[in-house]
Amino acid sequence: MDTVYDVGDYHRALDLALEVAGYDDCAQSSPSAHRGDVRQLGNRLSCYVEITNGLPDGEFGAVEVRPDGKVIVRTGTSPHGQGT
Repeated sequence: MDTVYDVGDYHRALDLALEVAGYDDCAQSSPSAHRGDVRQLGNRLSCYVEITNGLPDGEFGAVEVRPDGKVIVRTGTSPHGQGT
């Protein structure tokens, strides 16, 4: 059975993360930028997508909203050492 990946808008997510962090302001105000250094320090961001369950049914997930406003979230994910 083929596996379908989430086709998330990763470019937009990373652009938004940089915007919220004020990255452009930080990059413009770095000491090396003011000195005009050829070599400058910087940061990099990336997205990594990994299949963690190759089963055809996928993983379990459910959300229950109770009458009192409490929410119960159940997941079938288990931490097998991949930092979940």
